[in-house]
Amino acid sequence: MELGRECLPLLPGVCLVLADPKLSPPDDSSLEKLLDWFKDLQDNGLGLFRHQPCISQLISSICTSKVSDPAIFTFILKLTGLLAATKEDFLLLEEEGHIVHVFVRDSWTVGGLWVDASVRSGWLQGLLNMLKHHKAVDFICGKGFIQEIVRLQNDRSLFVASLANQLSINILNHLTSTKMSCVMDAEGSLGHDWLSVSSEIINGVAEALRSEDDPRILRGLRLVSLVLCQCAEPVTSSLWKEVLDPLESLILQGTESLTQPLISVLQSAVIPVELKRKAVDFILLPLQWTSVEPEDAKELEKSVALKEALSQKASCVSLLVQSLLSLAELAGTKYSFDGISIPSIAGCVMAILKICSGNYPALPLHMNLLTRLIGCWKVQRCGLDALGALSTYEDVFGVLLKYLQSPDSHATVLKKAFQATLSWIAACSSSSDLLQFISQDIFPVLEKRMCDVRWEVRDSALEFITQLIIARNGDVSFSEALHNCGMVFCMLSSLADTEGYVRASAVTAVGEAEQALNQMMTILSQDTEGFPRRAVVKTFTSWLKGSQPIPGLDSTLSTALSLGNKDFDWEVKMHTLELAEVLIEKTLISCLHSNQSFASSEETHVMQGLSKLYDSGLLDLLLNSLFDCDRPVCEKACSLLLRLQTITTECDQNTLVVNVCGKRWEGEVMNRYYNKHKCLNEEDGRTDSDLSLSVLLQMLDLEDMQRTLNLSSDHVVNSPRSLMEDILSVAQRREENIVDCY
Repeated sequence: MELGRECLPLLPGVCLVLADPKLSPPDDSSLEKLLDWFKDLQDNGLGLFRHQPCISQLISSICTSKVSDPAIFTFILKLTGLLAATKEDFLLLEEEGHIVHVFVRDSWTVGGLWVDASVRSGWLQGLLNMLKHHKAVDFICGKGFIQEIVRLQNDRSLFVASLANQLSINILNHLTSTKMSCVMDAEGSLGHDWLSVSSEIINGVAEALRSEDDPRILRGLRLVSLVLCQCAEPVTSSLWKEVLDPLESLILQGTESLTQPLISVLQSAVIPVELKRKAVDFILLPLQWTSVEPEDAKELEKSVALKEALSQKASCVSLLVQSLLSLAELAGTKYSFDGISIPSIAGCVMAILKICSGNYPALPLHMNLLTRLIGCWKVQRCGLDALGALSTYEDVFGVLLKYLQSPDSHATVLKKAFQATLSWIAACSSSSDLLQFISQDIFPVLEKRMCDVRWEVRDSALEFITQLIIARNGDVSFSEALHNCGMVFCMLSSLADTEGYVRASAVTAVGEAEQALNQMMTILSQDTEGFPRRAVVKTFTSWLKGSQPIPGLDSTLSTALSLGNKDFDWEVKMHTLELAEVLIEKTLISCLHSNQSFASSEETHVMQGLSKLYDSGLLDLLLNSLFDCDRPVCEKACSLLLRLQTITTECDQNTLVVNVCGKRWEGEVMNRYYNKHKCLNEEDGRTDSDLSLSVLLQMLDLEDMQRTLNLSSDHVVNSPRSLMEDILSVAQRREENIVDCY
């Protein structure tokens, strides 16, 4: 929002309206926009409270009123916190008693305000707004607000609870900042103030984790994750020490609703170095249980608890999903598992996958409980994700192939198996046996899956072959194997699939393997669904970008642009404009040398290129799209036309004549711009329907159009003057209505 300092004379009137309990308050969005404006002024050093007495009067009026509206009181809470964000203004507000009257609930003259969630969130947001200096920290800690903030972490309103969490983190960070005098004493140990405040917050978190109320536990887990991610030492270690036992209990319970939040906590704990190993132990515990029996007493005790959790199917599934998802996340971020054998962990994952598929020959006694996982696609899916993320392991192909071949594999499990197979192929790219594995094992599976009754499976198979072709680009032996085994025929057949998503994936696959122009044009002109048509245009763009020329592509592009121009799907039109952008690049941009004048030969080449683009229908496409009903289409067309305008200006190009008559965009151009710009030179003998390209582009006033398109839809409403005038006018109409009713 613009600063709008010139609107300050309207502020006293607006404050009077806000302070009047007889008037309905402006809507919440208007009040928030007003706060945004105040923040702009504060950030630019205006000193709003010092120079605008009406602000102090407004705060006093609301604080002493006995009929304050919750929305206005919430506004005052946030505003006061915003004004108190500098130490100087905080002291001024404190001198006038505003800080205490606004934030200390015992000072409120209106009862019952606290039951409104917006007031509770306003109180927290106000404290967050002011928490920029040590005076604010002293105020919050000194007034006993920490206990209330901890309570609000469990508020029934999720928005209030979230704000309480963030405020707690900010307080901890301020207390541990090196700029705070109370952080360290002369001996380098933590000061009493820090310990008491941080302990109150951390104990509140631990208490939440020990409760039996799932919503409260969830909020506690979210706060643990946030502290681990956003705070530094010694906060993280202090927190981890307090939450370690309740976290371990929660993990071993294997409650499904807590799986994802627990994963977030463990992944956050891996980031601080001191907590890394313990977090990884938690992550790997259920997996390691599948391979070894713990020996020492402590591990045996843990194993008993784990065995009990694994004996129940719901908790067993939740535990393994939690472990496998975390493992995949860590492996995918190249996390170093210090002192842990990756092959051993991969072996555990594979053991679980074999059990799930019913292919584990003889289970150790302690793993018999896991037979309940047979056919469990949730664990299979997560296990395949983990397996794909881990480094190379010799026996993995057998496990993956079993899943790809099994008629009982769930569609999502097959998708994960395809993705894991791609990861392993990439890792084994130097293996001499890889091509044999692909041609003899993978291709037959793909042919079968492309005929699966489930469209999701057919789609996954096509996505896989596309990614495989891209990954093996330049491998002549792979290309020969692909064309000799019948895979290309299967892909071409999929272009006629009954499901639009599958046809779109088939288009992309064929586009990587073949130059099937005729089939592509048939889909672009006849397919009734947007997905395949989008895929065709994207394929043309990919072909045009490529270094290898595609026979017949140039002569087809004109028709493709025309069809994309007329398409009803806005995404097809957007992809067509992207195709046009590459065409312009290929035809013209390569001729231009920035900051250099054109040589005559270059001018000739550009002139020929412009004529070629005009003949291809590109100008029709851009001008039709410029006046399209979808704004993204207009924006893209406008930017491309501006590029053309730059080119025509650079090369002083005025000879290409555009015939306007009969075009779809004729009315728009002439009605909007021709009467305004009397730019037709009658001496050159042209009729109104003939304009040079450079003149036409100048007529459009593209820079102004681009500015208009770039404006957000609420740019007028967001003007401070407009906002304040609206507030005043609503109040005026209210007074008029009161008079009328008498």
